Amino acid sequence: MSKQNKWKKLKILVEEWSLLSTFHCYPKIFQTKNVYGKLLWTFVFILFTCLTFWLVIKGFLDYLEFDVVTKIRVISQQSLTFPTITICDASIFTTQKAENLLGKAKRLDENFYLNGGKNSTPSSIRLNINQLENLVDFVFANVVFLNDEEKRGLGFPFEKIIQDCMFNSNGCGQFSWLFSYKWGNCYQFNAMTSPLTTNIAGRSFGLELYMGPLENTNKYNTFTSRGLRIFMHDGSFLPPSAKEILIESGKQTNIEIKKTLTYKSPSPHSQCQDLTDFKSNSFDSFKRVQASYRQRDCIDFCFQMFILKYCQCMYTLLPIINISTAKSPILPCLNASQFQCVDVHFLNLMARNKIADECLLECPLECEYTTYDWSMSTLDYPSVQFFNSLKNNSKLYSNFTLAEYKESHLILNVYYSNVEYTEIVETPKISLLDLIANLGGVLGIFLGFSIFSLLEIVELIFRVILCYIDKL
Repeated sequence: MSKQNKWKKLKILVEEWSLLSTFHCYPKIFQTKNVYGKLLWTFVFILFTCLTFWLVIKGFLDYLEFDVVTKIRVISQQSLTFPTITICDASIFTTQKAENLLGKAKRLDENFYLNGGKNSTPSSIRLNINQLENLVDFVFANVVFLNDEEKRGLGFPFEKIIQDCMFNSNGCGQFSWLFSYKWGNCYQFNAMTSPLTTNIAGRSFGLELYMGPLENTNKYNTFTSRGLRIFMHDGSFLPPSAKEILIESGKQTNIEIKKTLTYKSPSPHSQCQDLTDFKSNSFDSFKRVQASYRQRDCIDFCFQMFILKYCQCMYTLLPIINISTAKSPILPCLNASQFQCVDVHFLNLMARNKIADECLLECPLECEYTTYDWSMSTLDYPSVQFFNSLKNNSKLYSNFTLAEYKESHLILNVYYSNVEYTEIVETPKISLLDLIANLGGVLGIFLGFSIFSLLEIVELIFRVILCYIDKL
């Protein structure tokens, strides 16, 4: 077949296909015999084609922004799970046993001890506070070698300083003991497998604690007054995952709490990740020792792994790695060179930021979490009349002054302001199905394009190829 005949046959083939095409406007160009009509339909077809391409590109760009729609609902419940309340003494070491341990550390380095003086300057006071903190770090490093009974002996037993405890207008039951290498002896309310619930809001149906006297027989100086540190969190998480709340002695402190459940869309819609198939050294190691995951806990664990790598010891203010599961005994950082190593590789700001960047890759942000927002109000406790009545009717307080009582006693109330919680749910603004539907609608309404139209184009290309090689 000659080249001229081939092009003529190809022209007839394209014209025939165009007349039968399901595209809007396009067949009209070939059906209309009038020149002006052909120009009109050609202009309309080009206009709609350009508009379609613009809308298709915009649809893709909108999808690739990965915006989300946030739905916030306040859901009323018949009952709400009460959070775990972790309570720690504001003064970490308060007993004679603790004093003996501090004395040993002080004798090892006299500069650790906080010394007063009439000529102290703000900078020297700050330096002395840092030295006292170093002393506490050193003592905690030695606490690793103590058994549970010896650790309990560093602070007064909780049952001796709690005068009364009520929950839901009934008795509280037992508190579980937890030792923190940052805060010392702590006690947890509602840290059970089956947590307690409350179905009525208000102070009388939350946790009510009357505590005192908060004693301290340790002669060594501390730079905090008497009081408590408390953390409100899910029982499955570590206390440091929650915000620290400081409770003063001599006060009645009321804490109203509100529960919020957050469900974020995973990456690329937010910075959180779906952890189902995620793997990294720190993440996998952390999950082996802690069932519930939270990024903050994992990052602290990752920091500890770096210190182990560079300093060959554990820093006790970070999560302690289970010594029994290690390949070789892992000891805490004990001497000056090890503490200096920790300072260089962890406490130094630039080094810490560098490690943090690496740990953020190892420990992704979780997409689902529970938070407890709170508001706090206080009143002086006790009143003069109440104290005088107490002093006259109780031998325990007959020798107390009002100032001494206020320094060592407090009331703590923790309760829900409403039996409801806030649910925050993020969903993709445009899902993949939405994108396909939107593109299909645009292509269909302006050009009449569908899956069958795509098959028609494939058929045309196939027939053109066959015509070109003289097979048709």
